Amino acid sequence: MQNVKDSKIEYPTLWEYLIITNNKETLEFAIKEKFEMLDYTLNPSKESKNGRYASFTFTIQVISQKERDDIFKILTKIEDVKFVV
Repeated sequence: MQNVKDSKIEYPTLWEYLIITNNKETLEFAIKEKFEMLDYTLNPSKESKNGRYASFTFTIQVISQKERDDIFKILTKIEDVKFVV
């Protein structure tokens, strides 16, 4: 059985990030502002029972591990984002 760490990712590839936020509008605005020149999708995923938190799937093409990491950092710094996977 192959370890996930041993897997080789071939670039370019579409990469999915799961984003959890407590402010949908802030997230949607920030994504549009920061990634407006790139081809991406931002789709609602789930919402907590009380509606306080919502998750979104953000999909974008990346060309390297460095770019994946840079996008991850950008996403984690968006106001009201609680978690990025």
